[in-house]
Amino acid sequence: RLDGARLIGASLVGASLVGSRLDGACLDGACLDGASLIGSRLDGAWLDGARANRKTVWPAGFDWRAAGVITEED
Repeated sequence: RLDGARLIGASLVGASLVGSRLDGACLDGACLDGASLIGSRLDGAWLDGARANRKTVWPAGFDWRAAGVITEED
């Protein structure tokens, strides 16, 4: 459970966050390259400027673009 965690600018490269609860967490500017967030809850999470790549796996139905995530293609 990481509800409300402050992970601003954190390096979470390749992290397994499968099934994590990140409701209201602040991940602004975090590096999520290759991270797996399958089944994670991101309700109200802040991801402005967080970075991800094509290997990052998001929870089903999560709109990472609308959340402000930047990819290597951007």
